[in-house]
Amino acid sequence: MSDEQWDGAQFAQALHMAARHIEVHRAYLDGLNVFPVPDGDTGTNLAHTLRGIVAALPASDALGGVARALADGALQHGRGNSGIILAQALRGLAQSLAHAPTLTAGDLAAALRAASCAADAAVASPVDGTILSGIRATAAALDPAPASLAIALERAWHAARQAVERSPQQLAVLREAGVVDAGAHGWALLLEAWAALAHGRPLAATAPPPPRPRRSAAGPAGYCVNLMITAAEITPEQVRRALAPLGDSLAIAGTAPRIRAHLHTAHPGQPLDAAAALGELDRIEIQNMAQQCRQQRHRTDDLPLGLVAAVAGDGFAALLGALGATVVPDGAAGDAAIAEALLARATQPAIVLSERRAAWYQLGPAPIAWLPCATPAHALAAALAFDAHATLAEAAATMRAALARVAVASIDIVGTRALLVGPDGSITDDAVDALLDGCATHAWLDDAELVSISTGAAASPDEVLRLCAAIARHRATPRIVTLDGGQAAPRYLLAIE
Repeated sequence: MSDEQWDGAQFAQALHMAARHIEVHRAYLDGLNVFPVPDGDTGTNLAHTLRGIVAALPASDALGGVARALADGALQHGRGNSGIILAQALRGLAQSLAHAPTLTAGDLAAALRAASCAADAAVASPVDGTILSGIRATAAALDPAPASLAIALERAWHAARQAVERSPQQLAVLREAGVVDAGAHGWALLLEAWAALAHGRPLAATAPPPPRPRRSAAGPAGYCVNLMITAAEITPEQVRRALAPLGDSLAIAGTAPRIRAHLHTAHPGQPLDAAAALGELDRIEIQNMAQQCRQQRHRTDDLPLGLVAAVAGDGFAALLGALGATVVPDGAAGDAAIAEALLARATQPAIVLSERRAAWYQLGPAPIAWLPCATPAHALAAALAFDAHATLAEAAATMRAALARVAVASIDIVGTRALLVGPDGSITDDAVDALLDGCATHAWLDDAELVSISTGAAASPDEVLRLCAAIARHRATPRIVTLDGGQAAPRYLLAIE
């Protein structure tokens, strides 16, 4: 990837990487969240915002088209205090890039200045030590801008990290709780992903365990209201005047004809009535903050939700173990091991990742969710979305969604022949070199953003290089990573996202 400039496809890839990086750190960011109220949802809201944004990005090399989709997606999907501020910042950044042919270091510097101004405008009284400080710091770090985009992104990321470290000095509630600001840390993670892409660095596949603040901040016993107002001539100032007297933590994104608003209030009906007087309402969400705060306070360090994975391959076992899973062999031998692992948890709920369901599913008394995983690559994709602090239903739903986003193909080799089984069940039998060279031409790679190649015990470095080169030659968009799976068969598993 060029360190001087990005086109639209490369910028879209950076946004996808940032969304995945935030998703990996979602529970960690939720654990940091004590300001403005300790409702433990900053990571969830940032992940929701970015997930919605990247889902609507076009497959285009034109930077302007990607920027316009970013601006629209940010407005549509911004949620929560930090999510709305991030959405407004990304809208400012996107609008600055709308007419740029490519993203250069100079363009990035101007876009971050626009992002900072837009983010500050989202709130009536900007508070230091929050995501706003992080965005301001990144903009200041690129004045003047370096010649290289890669250097500019690295500099911006380091400035964001320093802003995170300063946040407890600027905000007493963070200092008393012994944590840094969750929103500022989320912004730093976004820039870390962009800098990693520019420099070709891998990102961590896991996040630290969620922190436990020493003391939760005292928050209002009220409701978090998110909504969209549509009206031909509506202005942010009109929305601010209508909603500001009804609560606090007001954040606003967008301009006519659509404005997104977030508010903490004791009476959720009042802002709905006030907003309805300004225009048509849509995307209404109301959350009970008192309930969220209680759930956050009652979380303990014993990780009540368990994860058991039955997989083949030492490499996969190590990766899943690092993600917090109890790993057992696959197949019939694994059934007894799964039962043993579940019995050891007594009444604690667990999620099981395995190819099949067996008698262990009826053990009880603890509730169990089974996610069928046809290959170790499926199990890894699901485990990356595991949150030990979520409820069983929430974690299972998130992991099912992760499984729905991944398709897996396999390649096995015997002598001079190779067999490719596609995610759609299609089978290709050809000479080894011809099959590896032609693998990337299959239709199931058309929309790929990430291809993870898990190598088996019999893998050959030459074959891996040939496969990677073929995908890179035929497919400009996907990022390619290789993992040591260690499975006996098939020789290669390709997980496509």
